[in-house]
Parts: sequence; structure tokens; C-alpha cells
Amino acid sequence: MNTIRMILILVVAAFSSQLSSAQQVYVHCGSLFDSASKTWNNEQTVIIENDKIIAVKSGFVKAGKKDMVIDLTKAYLMPSFIDMHVHIEGESSPSRQLDRFVLNPEKELKILQTPIFVMKDGNIVDLD
Repeated sequence: MNTIRMILILVVAAFSSQLSSAQQVYVHCGSLFDSASKTWNNEQTVIIENDKIIAVKSGFVKAGKKDMVIDLTKAYLMPSFIDMHVHIEGESSPSRQLDRFVLNPEKELKILQTPIFVMKDGNIVDLD
């Protein structure tokens, strides 16, 4: 549930300008992913107070008059998945692909070269 809490705090941050007048934020989720149990739970309400998740309840819980409701009833809510892999074998630059041809044109052109044959007087002439 900690991962779910992190993503929901981000949702609340997106609506932070409206939070000053709301006591609690009720996020009605069509489907909520629980990373602890690795299951999807339908029709869930996440209740947030002072930028902290205080409850996750089954069903769409009715909010009070001063509370804010975020309607995600037709959406899927899940924690952000972070791609933690790195490439340490070399550095990359915006011109890396072009540098191959600029720095070593002869070598690269030979790699890309295909044989061309031309017919001359009924004989095959190789242009290489």
C-alpha cells in the first residue's frame, strides 16, 4: 500500500490549487492496483488528508460538503513503475549515429556497400 500512497500523493499535487479549501480529498477509482497483494480492486475510494492517505475503502464513499472529489471512476489507478536499469557501457551524444560516418566514413561505407553489376556488351562488369 505504500506504493499506492506515493502515486496518490502525486494525483493530489496536481490538484493542489483546489486543496486549500478542502478538508479531505476523496479519489473515486474505477480500478485500483494494490501492489502489496498484486491485485486489481474495483470501485475503491482513497481518502487523503493533509497530503497523506488516511484510508482506502471499498466502494465509492460519499464525501462531505467541504471535501474535494476526484472522479477516476472510469480510470485505472496504479503506482508509478520506475525503470531502474542503466547503460554503463558507454556515453551517448545526440550526434552519435552521425559520428560513425563522419569520423570513419571509409569503414562505414564499406560496411554498407553492396555489389553493383552492370551489363556491357553482353558481359557483366563489376563496378567495385
